[in-house]
Amino acid sequence: MRGRDLRRSDRRARSRLRRIASALALAALAACTTISVSTEHDEKADFSKLESWRWHDEPSPRPDLPGFDEAVFDRNLRAAVERELAAKGYVRRDQPPTDFEVGYHTAVESKMDYQGTRDYYGYATGTPIDRPSVGEYLEGTLLLDVSIDGGTRLIWRGQAQARLYVEGTEAERRARLDEAVHRMLSGFPP
Repeated sequence: MRGRDLRRSDRRARSRLRRIASALALAALAACTTISVSTEHDEKADFSKLESWRWHDEPSPRPDLPGFDEAVFDRNLRAAVERELAAKGYVRRDQPPTDFEVGYHTAVESKMDYQGTRDYYGYATGTPIDRPSVGEYLEGTLLLDVSIDGGTRLIWRGQAQARLYVEGTEAERRARLDEAVHRMLSGFPP
């Protein structure tokens, strides 16, 4: 009798450990906020001739988010792009003529997230019961465009997408923006 009680106790302990491990794994995944980055370019463009650039000042629609400060975002994004391009040797000029122009576009989309956990209830081995959890989150997209011929010919585009955490501090948001810009422009020029 004692052996059977120990086996049941052991199974329950393993079941609890599995639940704890699952919860920790989900918490770790939630903390990992990866930024998905991709780039594409015009195969016919001669990037070796590019030396100077300026901002393309065509207005881009901005996300309508509570607490979103358009001026702060614009300032932080421009500073990140200017740093990255300067590190590559490109010279920014305020007026034409320049070899290329840089513009950006932003979008925010509401997404659904499904996560399921499995619990075990009952005597001995227990009956598996799945517990779904559905939540809504915001995903942001940032496009960086490099164009030539007065902004009429797109030759390179970088795209970054990530879950938005609007409750983060300004320093945290700026660091994420810097990371996204750095990762995008690491592919420029191709």
